[in-house]
Amino acid sequence: MLPYHKKLLLSSAGNAQKIKAAHFDGGDNIYRGSSLVGSADSFKGTLSFWIRPNVTAGSPYSSMAVIIGKDTGGSGSLRYDCFINSSNNLILRLRTDNGSSLLIVNLVLTITDLEWNHILVSYDASSNVVKGCVNDVIQVHGIMWESNTSDTIDHTLTEWGVGKGFNTYNEYVGDMADFWINFGTYIDLTVVSNRRKFITDEGLPADMGADGSTPLGSQPPIFFSIQDGEDATDFSTNKGNGGAWVENGTLTNSI
Repeated sequence: MLPYHKKLLLSSAGNAQKIKAAHFDGGDNIYRGSSLVGSADSFKGTLSFWIRPNVTAGSPYSSMAVIIGKDTGGSGSLRYDCFINSSNNLILRLRTDNGSSLLIVNLVLTITDLEWNHILVSYDASSNVVKGCVNDVIQVHGIMWESNTSDTIDHTLTEWGVGKGFNTYNEYVGDMADFWINFGTYIDLTVVSNRRKFITDEGLPADMGADGSTPLGSQPPIFFSIQDGEDATDFSTNKGNGGAWVENGTLTNSI
């Protein structure tokens, strides 16, 4: 039997490999209307996911949502924003939980439209550090936006959406695969063996296990994937331990 990451590979031509993924058409999203089970505010977190955005076809989608976390209320309640702008930048903005909404992380990565991009980010607010990679290349290796090591990042939010256009953000247009987020853990992405937990030497998805526990040895709160024998209708089933989400619209298989 082929390893999981080999099964994801349908064809390979540079960055044109096709991954077993779900397609979002601008009207589909995955939503959770309550806090993640077992969630806690913390200084640290790690994100890994594959995206193939269609910024061109999504025009005027000048800020397509990847994942947004917020408390119930207006735009000021946004705390965990990850989105793509019209300049092909993936931007991650994380805020504190102390009521001031102080911006702690403002990470900007350059991605490629209409191609697969593996995003890998890890942050530690207590040490004022964040690192970000695209397709196994470190683009950001430095301090965070604010030096505020006394406040944790707000991870205990009451609304979450993947591809959902909260507030000023528009719905995501494109494909997603192996969408994985773990709060409370920081890993040094300058260490190659740490990156290999998420992306192989060949630039393919690493085997993250059926419940996403393989990379770090524990099940993350968020893990959306299409496993063996599944299709896009199974992508919205959270295989992490943070609780169930709801699929709005109908996700289809990426082609």
